[in-house]
Amino acid sequence: MKQFLFLHLLFVFIMSYSACNSDTNDSKNTDNKETEVKEKTTDNASKIEESKKEDASLKSVTLPGGKEIKFAAESFEEKIISFLNGDNVDLSTGYILDGIQFDSNSKNISNDSKIHVSNLAALLDAFVDAEIKIIGHTPSEGDETSNKKLSLDRANSIKDLLVAEGIDAARITTEGLGSDQPIADNATEEGKAKNRRVELFFTKR
Repeated sequence: MKQFLFLHLLFVFIMSYSACNSDTNDSKNTDNKETEVKEKTTDNASKIEESKKEDASLKSVTLPGGKEIKFAAESFEEKIISFLNGDNVDLSTGYILDGIQFDSNSKNISNDSKIHVSNLAALLDAFVDAEIKIIGHTPSEGDETSNKKLSLDRANSIKDLLVAEGIDAARITTEGLGSDQPIADNATEEGKAKNRRVELFFTKR
């Protein structure tokens, strides 16, 4: 009888201990899940806040036809909008497309730059009489024949994307000048970076 009572008490103790551990583990799991949810919520809130800050630093314009574009202050988009909205008919001013970058020694436009090409397409779509010329430039390093080809290829890459977005190819001409028209000293890295550019000129407003 004593042995039976002992075994019964032992069984009750074991079951109680197991239930206690189970409750503790469940509580820990619940706490971990709540922590994960809080962390994810915090991360999402942080991303939203960062996005709002980025948006706040951009200007927004609704173009003729109703399309909205966003761009940074002093960007080529802002300068072109000012020209197209103004009374200035001087077509001699060139606009450096500083937001459009290419992969190194390549005609491929970087993915981050394609939004600027889309903005340019929206501008040309809104101002249907405008016609443009895109001119590629390089620094003086390397073979000049290759430089001229690369500068033309880059100008044509922008044209191809504009045409893909619906702009009539007849409104766009291109040229590659290589290193013929530097705007800075090719003896410095900073100067080379400035000379490595693509410019846009209006041939018709």
